[in-house]
Amino acid sequence: LAGKPTDTKINGRLKRRQLFPLKNKAGNLEVVWQDQDSKKLMLTRFDANLQNPQHSTLPTPAGTELLAATNDENDNYYYVVFKTIEKSNDNDIITVCKADKMMKQIAQEAQKSDRENLNIWKVGDYPADLVYAQGNIALFMARTMNKSGDGLNHQGGIATVFDANTLKVTRHFGQTSGHSFDNYLTLTEKGEFIGLDLGDNYPRGIHLHQFTPTTMKSKVVYSFKTYHGTDAKSPAGATYPRYDEISKGDKVFYKWSNDNGTYTELGAVVEVADGYLVIFAGEPDAAGKALNNAQAGYKTDVSRNLGFLKVRKDFEKAKSLKEDILSKGISETGGFYTFGGRWSTLENEGVNWLTKYKNAETENVKYIKTTLLPNGNILILYVVNELNDWKDNGLSQTYMTCIDAQGKSILAPTSIGKDIRLNKRDDILLVGKRVISIQGDAEGKKMILNILELK
Repeated sequence: LAGKPTDTKINGRLKRRQLFPLKNKAGNLEVVWQDQDSKKLMLTRFDANLQNPQHSTLPTPAGTELLAATNDENDNYYYVVFKTIEKSNDNDIITVCKADKMMKQIAQEAQKSDRENLNIWKVGDYPADLVYAQGNIALFMARTMNKSGDGLNHQGGIATVFDANTLKVTRHFGQTSGHSFDNYLTLTEKGEFIGLDLGDNYPRGIHLHQFTPTTMKSKVVYSFKTYHGTDAKSPAGATYPRYDEISKGDKVFYKWSNDNGTYTELGAVVEVADGYLVIFAGEPDAAGKALNNAQAGYKTDVSRNLGFLKVRKDFEKAKSLKEDILSKGISETGGFYTFGGRWSTLENEGVNWLTKYKNAETENVKYIKTTLLPNGNILILYVVNELNDWKDNGLSQTYMTCIDAQGKSILAPTSIGKDIRLNKRDDILLVGKRVISIQGDAEGKKMILNILELK
């Protein structure tokens, strides 16, 4: 390469997307990425044989970082960049840009970031998605907000739709989930935006969203355990009774919580004929239950495993979660005591676990990637490793598995080696009969294409 990409080997655990694979009008692979030395925004084009890469520079404001990128059916490019400093005025955080196939700038629009608009104080290392559909682009991102009335900079996810010609806001839906550090966005067959974000509260769970430039519908489809206070007195000064149901021996809990942990990682939402498959990693106990508060905490003996459930397409019409979930699987009801000591009920329905890892030290599913194959099956790539990092300890493996539209296993989890590195949120892409994942080698100034050939 002419420049230095983000190094997947070093930065495999980055939350923010780094390499954006796209398919152009001719059906060939293109990649938007940022040179980590010059900070230039680069577009690399490959021919039909994935050879002869051609590098071009996309016009972008100086002193900015790449947040997200996409393209349309006419080979126009849309990308969002941000400044890494805290804002000093209302247009100082993110800018939406558009360029044509000749790399000529068509439009550029700095977005208002004050509390009355996008309410962005800092972007940080949070993921973001940018998707084009029918003359609009949708930005699905997490950010730290401007100071609220309590003097704090809170954090949460937002969904915003922009006009693809003017790059001005068509509709800002506001916060999607509070304390949201993971998200995913794609399109339905009808061209509507559909995605997931992960919240630790307001709400607590995997939050499914489907939206157009005018309307949005949302539903919590999966919830998880909660770590409770280990002192009777909370930081707010209130005192609460023991939580005997999860206390054992010297490990005593009380009926309040302030848990930012989610014990979950998003994979994707995949549309099939009769619903949406939501694919994720969670931490089930021995019985497959995810709401076991006795096993919550950042240091547990519970491995993170690959799971899924299926949601009906008109999920907004369901009167209950049981009516909403089409898959048959584990059902459970639980909940947690809030920071104010009130009980909040949670439930899960139709959850299926595709892996059964048990060694929490070294066996945890991470960095899930999916793609819908031409035959209607779903290919899933993921990493198995220590929970909090990618250690070069000889234990890291990248795996693939495949399920059908009902979640039935077509291919058992199969290792594809230690050399294929997946970043936390970079996507894979189906190009013809090739499934492509991309990794960066900053030291060698290389972009490495990992290719799975379909038969």
